[in-house]
Amino acid sequence: MKRGVWLLLCALLLLQTACSAVSDPRENMAQPVRFYYCFAQDDETYGGETGAMGWEWRDLGPEPMTASEILNLYLKGPQSQNLRSPFPADAVLDQAQVADGLLTVGLGEELLELTGVQRTLAAACLVYTMTQFADITGVQLTAGEATLSGVWGGVLKPESFLLEDDTATSDQTTVKLYFSDMAGRYLTEETRSCSDSEEALPEYILRQLLAGPQTQDARAVLPEGTKLLGVQITDGVCTVNFSEEFLRNGPKTHRLARLTVFAVVNSLTELPQVECVRFLCEGKAPGLYTALDLSQPLYREELAVGSAQKDAERLDATLYLPCGQLPGLVAVPLLVARTGDQRAEADVLDALLSFEPANGYENPFPEGTRVLDLSLEDGLCRVCFNSAFALCGEVPAQARQAVRSVVATLCALEDVEQVQITIQDGVLTAVDLSQPLSPQNGWIFE
Repeated sequence: MKRGVWLLLCALLLLQTACSAVSDPRENMAQPVRFYYCFAQDDETYGGETGAMGWEWRDLGPEPMTASEILNLYLKGPQSQNLRSPFPADAVLDQAQVADGLLTVGLGEELLELTGVQRTLAAACLVYTMTQFADITGVQLTAGEATLSGVWGGVLKPESFLLEDDTATSDQTTVKLYFSDMAGRYLTEETRSCSDSEEALPEYILRQLLAGPQTQDARAVLPEGTKLLGVQITDGVCTVNFSEEFLRNGPKTHRLARLTVFAVVNSLTELPQVECVRFLCEGKAPGLYTALDLSQPLYREELAVGSAQKDAERLDATLYLPCGQLPGLVAVPLLVARTGDQRAEADVLDALLSFEPANGYENPFPEGTRVLDLSLEDGLCRVCFNSAFALCGEVPAQARQAVRSVVATLCALEDVEQVQITIQDGVLTAVDLSQPLSPQNGWIFE
């Protein structure tokens, strides 16, 4: 048995001994029950910054009380000055239902303010209190719309903490998670502190992603109803097995699917033992996820992390690129660094030409392709490429993708409506470049 558990048991036994030395407070109670709270004074003897559990006797009165009534009374806090509630002062009960021995407790999002040892002790105090009743054998906790995860996730019983909880004696590990920004363009970071073992961290990360973000400027990324069926790491490959809802309720656009997939990939590759992520759905490779091929492991995508807010040093642009075997282009939001000595359109084109292929995204431009001249007037952007651009004409499909990539990317900018492409000392016979172009139906795979 771990040190934290022994210390917790010792604390409870010592308090029980002290109680038995005086008159039993239950003698005049109609319906006595122990309400478990934390000790008011922090004591490092018990291994946690919020102390270990203690209890006080409370009388529920002669009439039967519902679980909701008991919990509302419990959340008002202890009467004893030696104890304190482990819950935030503004914690409220949203719901309490008992079915087949399981008590489902819905608390407000205030519970998400608690992390690590604090949240574990709060869960333990509530579970120890409510499982004293004959019709309750386990407790499921939710906070807002999120189911609590980690060591205290799932159905909790008193023995869950005796067997598993080591947060009071373990070093806290900080993990980085990625969720969608409110604009649905980039991944934004959040951190969590947990005491799970190294082997348990992948599952902890995934359950946190399923629970959703804790900040107001981020959105959940995993499809509604998705469940984690399994996760394992072999030779640097982290294989994640989701339920069928991952596919059935998946994003309808590539841009959102990109955030869903790389929120998982980037969060897991924060772990040093994970190099790439392989997706399964009900134990099988899911194939295409909009445009992304999930039959192959995917690697970290740093370009997906950022912010859509404008600033003087970076431009929030959208590159349109080929992806896999799809005939159309897909949108890849990108924060483009501003050089200061050329137009924004030129900076975006430079980023497009230098894009590094990865995870199925392709660069359709021949090596050495450069922009020689660029101008913008009345919505028409004129671009002159060097002769290397014409080399893509050897493969007509590549030539079409290259031209469409330039046109769609530039026309996504605020001031560009059409693009006129010319090639110095070169001709592209696969595409008619005699007239200005604008994006057409069928060019872009949403």
